[in-house]
Amino acid sequence: FRYDESDTELEVPDDIWDRSTLGIEDRVYTGPEFWNSFYNDHGILYVVWLLYCRRTFLLENRLFYEERTYFEDNDWMLRAYLSAERIKYIPEKMHRHRWRRGSNMLDGFTVDLMKGCFRMHDVLLDIAAGCQAPETLKMTEDVIRLNTGRFERLKAISDTEPYEAPLEDFCAYLAEKLNDPAETGYRKYQHLAAIERIAEGTSGWKRPPISEIDVPVEMLPVWLPDSDIGRLVIYGTGNVGKRYAILVERYASSEDIDILFAETDPEPGAVFMSKPVMPVRLAAEEEPDAVVVASTKYTAEMKETALEVFNEGTMIVTLPKEMRYFL
Repeated sequence: FRYDESDTELEVPDDIWDRSTLGIEDRVYTGPEFWNSFYNDHGILYVVWLLYCRRTFLLENRLFYEERTYFEDNDWMLRAYLSAERIKYIPEKMHRHRWRRGSNMLDGFTVDLMKGCFRMHDVLLDIAAGCQAPETLKMTEDVIRLNTGRFERLKAISDTEPYEAPLEDFCAYLAEKLNDPAETGYRKYQHLAAIERIAEGTSGWKRPPISEIDVPVEMLPVWLPDSDIGRLVIYGTGNVGKRYAILVERYASSEDIDILFAETDPEPGAVFMSKPVMPVRLAAEEEPDAVVVASTKYTAEMKETALEVFNEGTMIVTLPKEMRYFL
């Protein structure tokens, strides 16, 4: 429950606190199973007062807070769910929580809150480094997205004292990480993502051009020089397709691979990067070795179309969603 400035109680939307419509079964889940089933439906909120934990569970898994920082529950909640072998939902409403004036989550974005976002950036990436299974890596991605989403608020205050100095220091730190050989794969993607969330719309920090971005080779799907791909269809001719084609040219010579561009229903005579754009069904008649779905927004629909029209022997690849930070 919450109050406005005149101490009048305000209504709180039911879906903030009532999970009775989520279909949570009366059974025991693992932490990752419960998370991946209900996180996106408000089944999990980042508030520790929704959890009852055994003290032995906390001690055995060393579930302590990060000290002297805001957002300390972010990594704690993630580690708790990653560690939980048994978790069950209790549908009863057991207490009322006051959203009060002066709460740091409801008031202005302070310098200390900003520094808490920065600290969580590295803490969460350290946790992600230890997650190999897809279901646990997804959990870390959910929380990293939650934290980097706060960076959007920095755009409005980036040129305001006293935010300029800590923000500039953090962006310089991220830029240094991008050039650090030890920072590879997922961590490198997330450093770039953080810069992008802060930079767009501010005067001091711009997204690096693709020619300056060191894409980890192990993350590139089918255009490696030692691959057996002779003919490649890039399915999608938007900004993603263009940047993907630039990466292809960087990592594979033109004589080694024949690149075709396709769209579901292109305009007659459409040209993309000096090449004609083919309807995807005609591109299938060229019998390519591989098709790359060059989209990060319509991936599911385009992949379904590709599976329908191309031969079974054609490799169909979708871009890792982290590639959107490069493309």
